[in-house]
Amino acid sequence: MRRRRRGCRAVGDRRIPRSRREASVPRGRRRHSRRGQDGPQVGTERLRGIQDLRRMRGGVMTRTGSVEDATIRVQVVLGERDLSLRDLSSVAKGSIIELASIAGEPVDLVAAGVVIAKGEVVVIDENFGIRVTELVGRGDAP
Repeated sequence: MRRRRRGCRAVGDRRIPRSRREASVPRGRRRHSRRGQDGPQVGTERLRGIQDLRRMRGGVMTRTGSVEDATIRVQVVLGERDLSLRDLSSVAKGSIIELASIAGEPVDLVAAGVVIAKGEVVVIDENFGIRVTELVGRGDAP
């Protein structure tokens, strides 16, 4: 029978000091181990945030719906402006920041950090909207 040194854990034929073992696994992750059917011990990690995954089958994620049902957040960018840190720190309620774009100029529709379309701002009842006038990178394709 083997004796373990205090503060160590055996992995295969090696011993890993506790300080190295803890440093090798980032916080927020747990290390689990299991024996492979035909071989040595295999380490796996349980990752947080997998609630978003619907199902795992054979290592491939499957969805109950189609890819078109996935959602992505889009943003409408009216314009931009460079500000010094001094100007930015002095922004207060009621401050007005002039943008580099001209009123009536097309706005950008951005998805995942990429401009996908240009359009004009419209008002629908009490809400703002955008009328797409140009698809970027695809010409006028539907």
